[in-house]
Amino acid sequence: MKNSILLFAFLLLSANCFANLNLVCEWKTTTNLKSGEISATSGSGSYHITELKNKEVVIKKDGLSANFSGFMNDAEISGNVTYKMPGLEKPVYETIRINRYTGVIEATYSIGQEDQGLLHIGSCSQSSKKF
Repeated sequence: MKNSILLFAFLLLSANCFANLNLVCEWKTTTNLKSGEISATSGSGSYHITELKNKEVVIKKDGLSANFSGFMNDAEISGNVTYKMPGLEKPVYETIRINRYTGVIEATYSIGQEDQGLLHIGSCSQSSKKF
């Protein structure tokens, strides 16, 4: 009986352990979605992904005070965020989609809903603490 209770407690705790991922993403290309023009891009970004319940996630992007909300499954992590920037009348919309097998990230940026914006493509790898 005691072993059954311990096993049940372990399974209950395991079921409530959610994923925390830290990713570093390097940008490769940018596409202007209105003109279709593609250009090489450099730079990187860091994302901290916390899984909540029911595969919902909160995604924190370094340098952005607003958090993405989204979902994750076995193959993909995706999320979106809307925020205001000083000097812009319309809000900024960002979406990200990360393939969990290949590490490919697609991020879109637009100002206002009617703007077609930019699509950045790159690759992500899992990071760990340096110190």
